[in-house]
Amino acid sequence: MELRTLQYFLTVAREENITRASEVLHITQPTLSRQMKQLEQESVTCADLLSVPLITPARLYVQKEISNWLGADINKLNVLATVNMMTHAAMFINSGVACGLTIEGAVDLFEDSKMVFKPLNPCLELTAVLAWKRFHSLSGAAAKFLEYIKNIRKAE
Repeated sequence: MELRTLQYFLTVAREENITRASEVLHITQPTLSRQMKQLEQESVTCADLLSVPLITPARLYVQKEISNWLGADINKLNVLATVNMMTHAAMFINSGVACGLTIEGAVDLFEDSKMVFKPLNPCLELTAVLAWKRFHSLSGAAAKFLEYIKNIRKAE
């Protein structure tokens, strides 16, 4: 992925219109459309992230995993902000201010979103631990969530 292609994407997001974005970029609209289609089919590499403004998770464990994936300190990235929930950063990502680095599905709640999920290459997979008090009463939502997780584990 080229930096130019990411700039095209950010301009389309900022302008909220591909025709206006093509005018701002001084390229034809069909050329920009073709570039956006190619971008949707690409994955993101470490080199792609080095010069792009990013919003990352605030959890130190996740930042360490990102650093391991980069093969370098996360401080080499242009991190504008860290957040506890990527949904809090959605407004900035949608406006083209920055790109978000998050797990797949973390921001699927927005129907009118201009965000696109791009997988990392090589793939970055994280593990998580879920703990609860064994004989403690759970709320209805927590009990349903725990039941859902247990069913996923059984299916594996």
